Amino acid sequence: MRWACSVPEEVVAVAEHLIECPHCAEERRRFAAFLAEPDEPPQPAVARLLRRLFAQPVSSPSPAMALRGGEDGGTSRYCVDGYALTLSVQQVAGRAERVLIGLLLGDQPPAAAERVRLYAGERLAQTGALDELGSFVLDDVPAGEYRLELALPDAVIVVDAFGVA
Repeated sequence: MRWACSVPEEVVAVAEHLIECPHCAEERRRFAAFLAEPDEPPQPAVARLLRRLFAQPVSSPSPAMALRGGEDGGTSRYCVDGYALTLSVQQVAGRAERVLIGLLLGDQPPAAAERVRLYAGERLAQTGALDELGSFVLDDVPAGEYRLELALPDAVIVVDAFGVA
């Protein structure tokens, strides 16, 4: 049986085959059922990889100057997507290393186990954890250029390219 319309012959041949062939009709039915199912939300680990939030400095001349004892006296403030982050570098008496102290504030308090990672270039220099109040301390931070990442359940907050002198 041929259809009287302007449909390409190839399409007509496939449609007729789907009607006549029980195997292809069953495969088409299963494929249509699969497409009708709702997509599952991404797993938490995948969501964390997908959502990277880059924090922007607030009232600081530049990210590189912020922690080098600029007008803030070694304290820098950042904000991103409803979060406020304060970083402070303090000198350890009689030593070249510094202590990096941070406080993350947001709509919801962070979980105590959330990770803080400090990178020197691509090398992981140090890790820590946020406490129940959103604060963290990284000891013995030598002078250098760093990237800080705060891993939250639904995102990673990144402070890119800041210097400690």
